[in-house]
Parts: sequence; C-alpha cells; structure tokens
Amino acid sequence: MLRMESYAGGIILMAMGLFNDPSWAGPCLVLDIGASEAVMVMYPCSFERPGYFLKTALCFLIACILSSFLFTFLLPSGNLTFELRLFASSVMICTYCSLVTFSSTASKFMSVKTLFKEDSPCRDLEICSRLVHALLFIIIYSSCFCLAAIHRLQPMFTAACTAFLAGHYLLMAYKERSGASFLVSRKTECKIIEAGRNRLGALFNDKNVDDRKMNALYERIKDYMSKEQPFLNDDFDMKDMAMALYSNKLYLSKTINTLSGRNFRQFVNYYRIEYAKSLMAKDPRLHFNEVSEMSGFHSVVSFNMAFKVNTGRTPSEWLDENLSSSGKVS
Repeated sequence: MLRMESYAGGIILMAMGLFNDPSWAGPCLVLDIGASEAVMVMYPCSFERPGYFLKTALCFLIACILSSFLFTFLLPSGNLTFELRLFASSVMICTYCSLVTFSSTASKFMSVKTLFKEDSPCRDLEICSRLVHALLFIIIYSSCFCLAAIHRLQPMFTAACTAFLAGHYLLMAYKERSGASFLVSRKTECKIIEAGRNRLGALFNDKNVDDRKMNALYERIKDYMSKEQPFLNDDFDMKDMAMALYSNKLYLSKTINTLSGRNFRQFVNYYRIEYAKSLMAKDPRLHFNEVSEMSGFHSVVSFNMAFKVNTGRTPSEWLDENLSSSGKVS
C-alpha cells in the first residue's frame, strides 16, 4: 500500500510538472522524484505496524501536491516563485525523512523490554539499514537537487542528476520488495539471523518442560494452530488465542516460550511461513505479495524477514531450490 502511495504521488507530481516553465523542468523533476522516493525510503520495518507510516506518508504527499498546485497554478510564474517552491518542497522532504527516521528509531529505546527481545539482532539490522539509507537519500537528493538547480539550463547535466536519483529510487523499491538490508553482505545477514535463533534457543534450554499441564496446553495450541489456522488473519494476537483456548495470556505466553523456544509473534510467523511454503510449492507462479497476504502477513517486508529468520533463505532462494529439487518449471 505504501509503495502504491509512492508511485501515485510521484505520477501526480510529475503530471503537474508538465505545466511548469520549461527552464525549471529539470529541478522540478528532481524534486518530484525526491518526494516519491522519500516515501519509499521510510518504508516500515517488518516488526512495525504500517498504519503510522501510511498516514504520515499520505499527509506528506498531500502537502507536496498542494504546494505544487499553489506554486504552479495560483501564484504568478517567475524565477522567484519557482525558487520559493523548490526551497519549500526541499524543506518538507528533508523534514519528513528526518522526523520519521528519528521517531521510529527512538521508539526502540522507549522501553527497556524491546531492547532485549529475542529477535533484537534482526530488528537492529532493519533499523540501522533504514537509518543509513535515509541519510544517504538526503545526501544524494540534496546534491542532485542543488546541481540541477544551478545547471538548470544545461539539459544533459540535469538529465544525469535525474537519472542518478531515479536509479536510487529503483534500488530502494527493490530493497523493500526483497527484504535485503543493502547494509551488510547476504552472508553476514544470515549469520545475524542465525545468531538470533541460537540466542533464542539458549534462552529456554534450562526451563523445566515436565509440567504436564503445560505440555497438555501446548498440544492444544498446536492442534488449534494446525486445524483452525487462525494465523491467516493478520490481526490474530494473543488475546484471540486465549479466548479460543479458554486460557490466560500470561500462561499461554509462558507455555509457548518454554516449549517452542519462540515468543508469540515468532511462533505465529513459523506457522505462516510453513503455510507460505506449501502455497509456493503448489503454485510457484504466485507472486510473493500474494503469498504474503494469503499467509497472514501485513506486508511483503514482514514476510521476507520472517522467511529468512525461519529458513535462512529469502523466498526467491527457497523457491529456486524447491523448483530445482522437484524438477518443476515456473
């Protein structure tokens, strides 16, 4: 959904740019691509609820569109008007990226509990990746924008800046679809994911699992997850499970942690990934966004990260291996 906001916002802004003074077409195009890319760079991490990012991105794009409409159609044309528009829009883009990056990064440290979650290494990698790419985007955008504005009467120079910024936009779009961090190598990513899994397993190795009541409840949980498949609902949470099994959330959480070695979210995602693997094995032609939605994930990013955590591979890598071993043709 947020990707669609980015695409739609960019198309609307560039369409309005057709009515600009031709001498300012280059800087305005850089500005429009920058606004669209800012939304893409601020894509939510897999563990974050997308609602906040969707709302802030929508407000930001509406502000950019209104600003473009004001300076293009309502104010008198001229160099001063365009310079004011470029300055105002640039401030909005940089402010949006800075505020969203700061608020989302700072939220991790608002609670001590979140710092010591079992999947903290994976979360840290996602947060650092977004922070680095946000700063990189601001630097690239500011450089391209300033150069395009200075050399606005030299089409080839402006085209080079536009192409460079567009290339970075495509890289960010691929980053969000693939779930790659583009911060460390794929080998290092796998090591971080494996370290998180090993840490989680060691955390519960010394627990007493001989409690008959707990074992019985765990069997009911597994039976419920396998037969009812509540994980296919993307809003499924601990409260829903507690109501279905007539138990309390605290004891359910303790049972899952102790006997599965996973927290509740990881436990649910395990079932979602197993279901997703069965879907891809049956129909390799399914797009990953379709598999993600059918398996109960909020976004493709969440799906990609959960898939790597549970299998050590990306969905495309797993699918290629599965096709090779089964001899199917996609």
